[in-house]
Amino acid sequence: MEGSVLLKIVKTLDKSQLGDLLKFSNSPYFNEKGEIALFISHLQKTYPFKNQDYLSKDYIYSKLYPNDKSYNDSKMRQLMSATKKVVEEFILIEQLRQDEFTKNSYWVEYYRQKELPQGLQPKLKQLEKLMAKPKHIYDGYHYHNFQLSTLKAGLISTQNLLYRNKNFTKDYRLELQKSVHHLNKFYFLEILRFACIKYSHSLLFSSELEIKIAQEVLEKVFSNEDYLNTIPINLYAYALKLLIEQEDLYFFTLKDLLAEHTHKLEPIEAANLYKIICSYSIRCF
Repeated sequence: MEGSVLLKIVKTLDKSQLGDLLKFSNSPYFNEKGEIALFISHLQKTYPFKNQDYLSKDYIYSKLYPNDKSYNDSKMRQLMSATKKVVEEFILIEQLRQDEFTKNSYWVEYYRQKELPQGLQPKLKQLEKLMAKPKHIYDGYHYHNFQLSTLKAGLISTQNLLYRNKNFTKDYRLELQKSVHHLNKFYFLEILRFACIKYSHSLLFSSELEIKIAQEVLEKVFSNEDYLNTIPINLYAYALKLLIEQEDLYFFTLKDLLAEHTHKLEPIEAANLYKIICSYSIRCF
């Protein structure tokens, strides 16, 4: 079984998670096959997976099917495939539990469809709180803001149908404007980020279309104070300017911005930006 996708996935889980996985597999709602739960129980007992004898398909098969006279590879493969699906389902649910935005947005949409404002409003407030004070400006931050504004626009529309809001036109237009604004920020950031990758790896990229779009985005960002003050759009805008024009002005501006705002970024984001100014420094030397 060593080298199988199933075992590779299981090895990504720690001891505590394996215990939760076993509880998950013992729930008839998620798994109706008893041999899968037994299989996972066996894998849990072999943690941290050092003894290869206990992980061989022949050995595991003999433990799971003691009444079979000989090893059946087809049966074992089917069991491994079914077990893999249960493990993936467990990981999916665990990932969703950690994603507060997606979790609460699903609740908002569910309560909206079921016309339960008592359940909807607390989840909506939780979403607004998450976006107002994020731990870091992460990859999907601006897109999540777009989703939140879109959700709120949908709620305003639904509530107007039910209660006839006299401020409907004004409120609805405002949320739609916010949606477009946040979507612009998301796409501007992605274009600038990938343009920086392109210039950093110029030997591997040669498309002209992305250059033109990136130049247009740069012009928009540098002519709009809101975009130029938005993290990390401003960081990537100065990074791209530095990569294209190779001027000290952009180097020092980006260095100062990073010194001021690095703590607001995810580590991988900050590292990528620091690589750009380090590369420029090396070229200068």
